[in-house]
Amino acid sequence: MKIFVTGGAGFIGCNFIRHVLGARRHYEIVNYDKLTYAGNLANLESVAENQNYRFVRVISAMQPRLKRRWTAATPLFISQPSPTLIAASTSRHQ
Repeated sequence: MKIFVTGGAGFIGCNFIRHVLGARRHYEIVNYDKLTYAGNLANLESVAENQNYRFVRVISAMQPRLKRRWTAATPLFISQPSPTLIAASTSRHQ
């Protein structure tokens, strides 16, 4: 299975990537990150040489192309969304 992660160089993303690569050795991960204030590749040094891991630095010119790719993709599943995500997606912001 191939997993696309956005923001994988940040705190949550890097921990997710390390967990998946450790628990599911046959999974492939492509990490897209802009490396802004929160992204730090040092967080991923332990997996940088893993053959199932690839990093792509996103630049502004790539964003429209990536948006088309994400909207055209159909996920196989979304597993156990957190209560925070559920609350955020159902709340109304005015």
